[in-house]
Amino acid sequence: MVAQVEVVPYTGFQNGGNDAGNYPGREFKYNLGIILFTIILTLIVSLFHTKIGMKLTTFAVFVLAVFWGTGAGIIFQVSPFHVYSCKFDVATFDPLWQPFYSQCSRIVAIEAFAWSEFGLMCLILILIMVDCVTFTIHREDFYAPSVEEKIIIEKEKAKAGDV
Repeated sequence: MVAQVEVVPYTGFQNGGNDAGNYPGREFKYNLGIILFTIILTLIVSLFHTKIGMKLTTFAVFVLAVFWGTGAGIIFQVSPFHVYSCKFDVATFDPLWQPFYSQCSRIVAIEAFAWSEFGLMCLILILIMVDCVTFTIHREDFYAPSVEEKIIIEKEKAKAGDV
């Protein structure tokens, strides 16, 4: 996550600025903004997931999965750079993308980070759904003890009080 916070702003906004003419296309410029927003939102949700409850966390994870998938998909469709193509000659690429050839590895890294975050968010969403359909009594808070654990704790306290 820390690497994403460094790579996306450096690749996009520090070099290109706010002018759309400094980018190979508007899709790429705006997609960098979407990915930067999604990085920040992911950090916020990761830090405060214990405070916002399970329902809001589930919704946030779904939204993050959509944003990460969108960001990765746009880079995949728009960029001519892929893992295997960074070693090609610069003349083989579209003239709009030739000035960005020096950033090929960074653009590929941004796409790889986005796909991996998309996969992680989907995995987390699946695990939350599995937890919701299990046949146990659920808790509202992630880290609160379950009803069974509360019963065990009460029995242990009763034993300790008898001694």
